[in-house]
Amino acid sequence: MRQGVGDAIGVEQGEGGCRVAGLKSGHDCQPSFWHSGRRQRHWAKGAAVVDGTSNTARIEADIAAARTRLASNIEGLITQSHPKVIVARSVEDAKQFVADEVGGVKAQFVNPDGSLKTARALALAAALIGGVAFLVVVRSLARGN
Repeated sequence: MRQGVGDAIGVEQGEGGCRVAGLKSGHDCQPSFWHSGRRQRHWAKGAAVVDGTSNTARIEADIAAARTRLASNIEGLITQSHPKVIVARSVEDAKQFVADEVGGVKAQFVNPDGSLKTARALALAAALIGGVAFLVVVRSLARGN
């Protein structure tokens, strides 16, 4: 059965063949292209009826649902890409990074009970004093004294 543009519509393929209003089971249907559960949709001439609803109603419902999803997605993209939102998110990320790093450094020098880790604090103080002493010696050697 050869079909022209616009005269092909979907019909339901049950166990007994194609079912379209006014057509008997076993008429010449084109091969199926869409599988939905146990039932298959085929193309033939006539009125399309699947599970008691027309294809037009289903297509309109699908378009309405797609329109709603698209509107929601666009709204989310606009919200995420607004410059003020990007700046606020970057500032919040920077604050979180600094807080995490300060917490990590603090954990190196303070016990969980809040007391100071004396050995680590003395090691840091010695390293700082040694660095300052090194700079003083290098500076005095550079001046030639």
